[in-house]
Amino acid sequence: MPVWISIVQALSMVAIGIFTATIAVWQWKTANAKVVMDLFDRRMTIYDEVHDCVLKYLHEPSSNLSGYQAGTRLYRSWATSRFLFGRETPEAIDTIRRHLVQHASAERKLHSEEVRDDKRSDLAERIETLDILISEQLTAFSDACYPYLRMDQKRIRTVGEWFHDKNRQRLSYTNET
Repeated sequence: MPVWISIVQALSMVAIGIFTATIAVWQWKTANAKVVMDLFDRRMTIYDEVHDCVLKYLHEPSSNLSGYQAGTRLYRSWATSRFLFGRETPEAIDTIRRHLVQHASAERKLHSEEVRDDKRSDLAERIETLDILISEQLTAFSDACYPYLRMDQKRIRTVGEWFHDKNRQRLSYTNET
């Protein structure tokens, strides 16, 4: 067999190997992108559920969403968020849920006939305070979700940001905090 045929065979095997490795890398990137998108979708579902629940309860009385139902929906969101977000997001959801349940309790007491008139003004003030607290907590919840919903891997970073991220990653391997 001539030498040039042996050389072509050897080079073709290398080319096939490179081609196969390239396809494997593309498949890995596609699978990774799918996982990232699935995680984003699950996080966004929780984000939307919390906002929808709170806004319907507070601002749409025609939605017939009771405080108990809103609290249950928020509890489900809290339970799921523990596995998809960092610690601060479930804490924000739990705080919103607790304030919302207190709000519903105060609303129920305000509309019951067993409450004296002098207590009604206190209850109305408490409801207004809880409205403000829930709105502030909703903003804090959005701020807590923001880093998880940004999808940084899709953003083109500057060289400085890349070095900053790599240095943060390097420092994470040390025992220092």
